[in-house]
Amino acid sequence: MKIQQSQAYQDCEVIIEDEDPEDRIDTIIKKMPKWADKIALEIGAQSVTMGVFTPSGKGYALSRYARRDILLDPVEEGMRMDYVGSAIAEMVQELKVRGSEVRNVVSGQQVFMRFIKLPAIDMDDIAEQVGFEAQQHIPFPLEDIIYSYQELADREEGEREVLLVAIKKDVLDNLNTQVEASSLKTRSVDCSITSLYNAFRANYDEEEPVMLLDIGAKTTDIIFAEDGRFFTRSVTAAGAFITNSIAREFNMSFREAEQLKIADGVVSMGNGYTDAMSEQEAALATTIRTAMGRLSSEVQRTINHYRAQCKGNPPTKAYICGGGARLPFALEFLE
Repeated sequence: MKIQQSQAYQDCEVIIEDEDPEDRIDTIIKKMPKWADKIALEIGAQSVTMGVFTPSGKGYALSRYARRDILLDPVEEGMRMDYVGSAIAEMVQELKVRGSEVRNVVSGQQVFMRFIKLPAIDMDDIAEQVGFEAQQHIPFPLEDIIYSYQELADREEGEREVLLVAIKKDVLDNLNTQVEASSLKTRSVDCSITSLYNAFRANYDEEEPVMLLDIGAKTTDIIFAEDGRFFTRSVTAAGAFITNSIAREFNMSFREAEQLKIADGVVSMGNGYTDAMSEQEAALATTIRTAMGRLSSEVQRTINHYRAQCKGNPPTKAYICGGGARLPFALEFLE
């Protein structure tokens, strides 16, 4: 969950004798390895995205990217990794990154995240304490998972809190198999929730409490960022929830409902908004509004929990992202 800084010159060893100082500098520069591109791969619930970041100034900038949508009916879920592998292979060829190291990001639904409070202990003992707590909070044997943790800012005197993140080994092995089959090498694996939070912190300077709302395919991740605090909750009111509502209302398959949502879906704003629409368009907009109402309720419930249980402040601003944010009038409805 921590961003690991790259040491571009860590393997550079240059020994020069009896050279003019200016010639020595030129020789060192020529022998120094160039800053390498960074490859990021996000495995979402219904899409796979790959980005190439190139050196720019003191940091990196996105130079090119590719995306593949993976639209599967729930009954086809067992074939998902095959589609993921095909998508990765296509993007590797398109972006010409064969043989590169890649930083993988997995969707929040594939990991277990728990906020754990620890008693005041010495730093040397925190890893052992977290391991003990992991056994109590994760519903799988420890030998079947890989976990990591990040210590959070103290909330009360004498008490510590850590964010525990775990993923099943077989899920990670399947992902690595698909990555390596496309001639890539896994450099690191992160969770989309913590990656989004890190990206926000790196690019925005917000002093007031902020909420990040990532409306994905299968989950909506609600993230609070406030004065060093971090809290998140995931809810199932997301893109697939809306699609399933449409499929039930119009008696069609999941795939057909998803295509209808993308092509003609809007969020009804009520108060006669659908009067000028056809009967089907009005029914579609109303169905989407009802499903979005579930999301709105979950967001409000999460804000109340954050204020009551975490002693946080209500967010003054929200940043909305994810595929679900592309629905017309989704922003206005949530406001």
